[in-house]
Amino acid sequence: MDRFVRAFVIAAGLLSLAPVPGVAQTDTGNFVIPNFRFQSGESLPALRIHYRTLGRPRRDAAGVVRNAVLILHGTGGSGANFLSPSFVELYGAGQALDTATHYIILPDNIGHGASAKPSDGLHARFPRYGYSDMVEAQYRLVTVGLHVDHLLLVMGTSMGCMHSWLWAARHAAFMDGVVPLACAPTQIAGRNRMMRKMILDDIRTDPEWRGGEYATQPRGLRAALQILYLMGSAPLVAQRAAPSRDSADAVLTRYLDARMAASDANDMVYQFDASRDYDPSPDLERITAPVLTINSADDLINPPELGLMERLIARVRRGQYILIPISDITRGHGTHTVAAAWKAHFAPFVAALEGRRGKTVPDIDALFTEYTGPAVPGASVIVIRDGRVILRRAYGMADLTRHVAATPETDYRLASVSKQFTAMATMLLASAGKIRYDQSIRAILPELPAAAQSVTVRHLLNHTSGLPDYEDLIPDSQTVQVSDRDVLALLAHQDTLYFPAGTQYRYSNSGYVLLGLIVERVSGLSFPAYLRTRIFSPLGMTASVAHVDGVDTVPHRAYGYSPDSGQFKPTDQSVTSATLGDGGIYTSVDDLVRWDQMLYGDKLVDAATLRLATTPPTLPGGAETQYGFGWFVDTYRGVKRWRHTGETSGFRNAIQRYPDRHFTVIVLTNRSSGDPAALVERIADALLFGAPR
Repeated sequence: MDRFVRAFVIAAGLLSLAPVPGVAQTDTGNFVIPNFRFQSGESLPALRIHYRTLGRPRRDAAGVVRNAVLILHGTGGSGANFLSPSFVELYGAGQALDTATHYIILPDNIGHGASAKPSDGLHARFPRYGYSDMVEAQYRLVTVGLHVDHLLLVMGTSMGCMHSWLWAARHAAFMDGVVPLACAPTQIAGRNRMMRKMILDDIRTDPEWRGGEYATQPRGLRAALQILYLMGSAPLVAQRAAPSRDSADAVLTRYLDARMAASDANDMVYQFDASRDYDPSPDLERITAPVLTINSADDLINPPELGLMERLIARVRRGQYILIPISDITRGHGTHTVAAAWKAHFAPFVAALEGRRGKTVPDIDALFTEYTGPAVPGASVIVIRDGRVILRRAYGMADLTRHVAATPETDYRLASVSKQFTAMATMLLASAGKIRYDQSIRAILPELPAAAQSVTVRHLLNHTSGLPDYEDLIPDSQTVQVSDRDVLALLAHQDTLYFPAGTQYRYSNSGYVLLGLIVERVSGLSFPAYLRTRIFSPLGMTASVAHVDGVDTVPHRAYGYSPDSGQFKPTDQSVTSATLGDGGIYTSVDDLVRWDQMLYGDKLVDAATLRLATTPPTLPGGAETQYGFGWFVDTYRGVKRWRHTGETSGFRNAIQRYPDRHFTVIVLTNRSSGDPAALVERIADALLFGAPR
């Protein structure tokens, strides 16, 4: 087999490669995901994901894996691509991915290699998978199958490059860095899409395809492979390999014969159709991990003259784009697996990740001893510095009854930490000109008594309304949960205030329940729907919900408990647990990373609005307050701090942000005991200030 054809066949993962000399422990296996549900709504009772690993995982003192690297292959390939001679130099002693010190994970994606695919027997009845499904299966392989809870690096080539961008957008807290090779972080369009459609049409319009139920490979497959050949070719390389007419014909014939013997038409159709849902471009500003993205100047699929990467990478806060010039070692699109062409940029990037990784993270597990174990309610903890998650841990149990452990993806009831989201919803309406901060709330909620005429939206936001506490108005005999509308009805019969609006500060859950109702009245949407469409979905907070029992479900839900005679009893709900505006949101520490990073930019509201929200009012007479819109604002050890706690039946939580230092600590717990705010301060003492107070 000539070198040119051999390079194509290796790039497609069709050639079995011998064990790689000098590579540390090599393993292969199959991870089976039960009842995998695809985005199309279809499912498989057992989804097989084949993988290879090189080296061994290494954990730090807290048990977190720190040396894992996930490498993702291209369309039609497999993990074997990264055992080719042009790539394995990265695994050698002292190299960037030395397998003596790194744990390399090489999966075969859905529909590829030895993983589940149409040609296994389902043919065209195989679920119509997309890139979102493939990334989800990768994530489950890493976390559940291989028990890896953190990745040093995610990198990928071609299709795997696109998967890397999706990882960066969806699992930013899970990795230290990302290296996409040979793609662009935007929807596939133009000539790239046209070539893909040609491949699909060559097969699906061939009568021999028979709707996927062919006995022998249809001739349309050979036509599709001709398009694929052109997509991956480079003029200089092809000219060197085939300098005459006859040699050009021979090279092409040998390539097509080799690919026809190892390819399946249905598999190819599914592989190229899967890119239909790819478009990470709306999420580029949310990517917090450092990104090194590399393309080559002779790549027919990603031609540099389009200027796409220059425009797109400018939207990635910590992104760097390298265009490799044409040379004797570039191979067109296939340059992505020629390490010699780009390792001079790659090696320093990996070294920088390893130089930053974990150096400022001490062993803080001792702080959470009481939350640790299989018989106690748990806690999830995350620390963010300069846009990167530097600590991500969980302890204890999310559900004692079902024996479900807490994880960073566990959803806790935020209680009063929810108020910052209610405030943001209000600010969005004000920014759109639909309400005014100094507008009387009776103009929106006319059911309120005359005494509330002087109360404004601003008074509700900063707890200077003087409204009665609704909790004090609930009869002792009440057993049915109180809703936001019930709170409005209770307040409608209280024609007095604790004090004239705007003259004093008094923390008020009543005010934030009313804000939730104001959001509904003004927007025309339910409060949960407004949060979902205007805040959660735009930020990618897919695990967050303003929970209404019987209407929605809480993914990865934690249940609340309280200590009782040395044990813990369920106390997940109380009479006031159904109100929304003051404390009804469930979310995870992972989702709160996205929320935290939004607060540094203008994704939802502009900088002037955020300054207003974090400037507590001064009362008549000059008395200062410490509450803005949904946040307490003060200083700690001389540094400005935004903070909030939340306590409700079975949950206690705390968040503290130090925006001038780009540092945030979040602790969520599912018990009505303990002091998360004190834990947050002790973590800040150690990681931000460097010493206990």
